[in-house]
Amino acid sequence: MRIQAWLAAVAGLTAALSAQANRPLTTDTADTIPHHRCQFEPYVLSTRSSGVPSIRTFLLDSRRTADVNAFVLAVQLARNEAAKRGRSVAVCASADGLRCTSPRVRYDAGWIVFVNEDNVRPPQRSAAEPLLYVHDPEITGTIVANRDAFEFWPFHQQRSTNGTAVFCDARGSSAARAVIVSYTGRPRVDSVGPGGEALRCAGLP
Repeated sequence: MRIQAWLAAVAGLTAALSAQANRPLTTDTADTIPHHRCQFEPYVLSTRSSGVPSIRTFLLDSRRTADVNAFVLAVQLARNEAAKRGRSVAVCASADGLRCTSPRVRYDAGWIVFVNEDNVRPPQRSAAEPLLYVHDPEITGTIVANRDAFEFWPFHQQRSTNGTAVFCDARGSSAARAVIVSYTGRPRVDSVGPGGEALRCAGLP
């Protein structure tokens, strides 16, 4: 009975977390993001061979999924706002939630979405530029991208920044996830790289 009660409780929490992560994002400065245009990472209940869920695995999966979905939301928000405003909108790593940090700082420090009104290259937020979104990651591990910033433009002007962000926790490459952003600004989540190659984790196995 204890195992059944535990499974029921975890299943309920999984459903709640999944609903929270997959709801549309609405801000004071942005339109609601259409859910059907985003690809999120689903929450999956992991179990041992005995059928009893591993608390550690469940927590690691939940934290990784929350951050993966937050990055997908940031990319989709930037893409939509660029189209709406007719100007560049950027996603960049940020340690303080206000400015883009140096390339030496990884995305596990956090990231922001802002309107790049002065078109500085590489994108850097000034105090006067609208700050649209801030995320402080929950993952205990690394989030490394092959771009210092992802910049999005209105569809008729020029291509957006493509690239890949890899999310890793203490389990290393075997449990890594990638958010792959295309030139059109559309993100997708995968367990391999854009060319089907295995994901690599910075400083992890």
